[in-house]
Amino acid sequence: MAKWIEDPQGRLEVEKVTEEIKLPVWKANYKGKFREFWNECWEKIEDSFLKLKKSNEGKEPAIEDKQTAFNKAFGTVEDTVLEGNKFTQMTGKDYGGILNIAGQKEAGKAYWDNNTKKLYICKNNNSDISPNVNNYIPFDSNSLLERLENLISLKNTGNCNEVFNDCLIGIEHWSGSLLRNKPAQDNTNIGTLITFNVGRKTQIYISSTGVYTRVNQAAQDETTWTAWVKLN
Repeated sequence: MAKWIEDPQGRLEVEKVTEEIKLPVWKANYKGKFREFWNECWEKIEDSFLKLKKSNEGKEPAIEDKQTAFNKAFGTVEDTVLEGNKFTQMTGKDYGGILNIAGQKEAGKAYWDNNTKKLYICKNNNSDISPNVNNYIPFDSNSLLERLENLISLKNTGNCNEVFNDCLIGIEHWSGSLLRNKPAQDNTNIGTLITFNVGRKTQIYISSTGVYTRVNQAAQDETTWTAWVKLN
């Protein structure tokens, strides 16, 4: 029911007003026979307001600037949004947050770096705010593509002692000529040289008459290869 109070404005012609929205009821000598009508009218308006106010109590406040994901259905097609666990389902890793925000980072979780615009997997629990190579591995699609493209590279150096760092595996084929710094005991003019740039550089020399191997020591340059050893 509506609650009535004295007119805060102190108008002589007003008998009372509603408490919430101050709807006035004029005194009988000012409105005569219309007095009862106005009382009933204002009371109904006030009752409706109070019911509306009560129904809104405890609800979330209205969002003035609704973004595109607000009130969208879950789904995988246009004009829908992904549920929070879809990241884990798609990548196999839980999302940890923004790498650049201060705080503890948890090993095994994925973190986004705002500076490099890349996603990283945390290797060790740490509090870094930049992708230190000791604690993070690039995990986004572009980084994985770069690593895949740099996995194997075909070479044409003509020299077994050549050192390169642009790939993990370098492969050089030759035919009709001899590679410089090849195994001295091998004189075939056809074969394949495979160089592995993982940890200490290692080579495998494969010809039509034998297979040889050697490693690079110390400075890992063209002068620090060990002697070729033939594999039985």
